Amino acid sequence: MDSILVFPFPYDIYVCLCDQSRQKKDIELVIKPGDNVSAFNRPSSDRNSEVGIAKFCPLSFLKDPGSSYLKDGVFCIRVYIDFMNMKSKLAKSKNEPVNTNGSE
Repeated sequence: MDSILVFPFPYDIYVCLCDQSRQKKDIELVIKPGDNVSAFNRPSSDRNSEVGIAKFCPLSFLKDPGSSYLKDGVFCIRVYIDFMNMKSKLAKSKNEPVNTNGSE
């Protein structure tokens, strides 16, 4: 699968801890790939470098049974990768269709 991806990985990654109450106070974070972050480079071993999110939310939000982020003991994390934000390197122009069958 790595052979079809662009490296270094250029897409923004959105992470959201979903508020499951009617307040909808989701906690969101955007991970933007940087030139100096090895985690976004092509993997060179079985284990990739990691990107840490040390201060995403207080741990109490996940431990407190009354937390709006827990419902029936379950929390929800939504992850979105913005593949559409980058200009396609596959198409030669905006109006030209992308060839997906492998031939030129």
